[in-house]
Amino acid sequence: MLRGKFGVAYRCCGTPTCWCATGQGHPNTRITWTENAVSRTKSIRAEDVEWAKQHTQTYRHFKKKRQALRELERKLNAALDAMEEKRVQKTRKQRDYF
Repeated sequence: MLRGKFGVAYRCCGTPTCWCATGQGHPNTRITWTENAVSRTKSIRAEDVEWAKQHTQTYRHFKKKRQALRELERKLNAALDAMEEKRVQKTRKQRDYF
């Protein structure tokens, strides 16, 4: 699993006579992520492109499942809070000084 997003960026190499100087630029496969509030980018070799795609996709899948678990936890806590409140009110009704 690799944290980050896989993508392709286009860069000009800086050589004035290169075709990229007037065009879109050279493709650069990379992974971009944030670490300690700093955005980071790492170029990926051509032979590792499929590997990087697979592992960044695994990370995205993990994050979606983790988000779903957080939502379930939120719903469970809301249900437990409601049950607690109902139980407290029922218990208080047993005595007239509450």
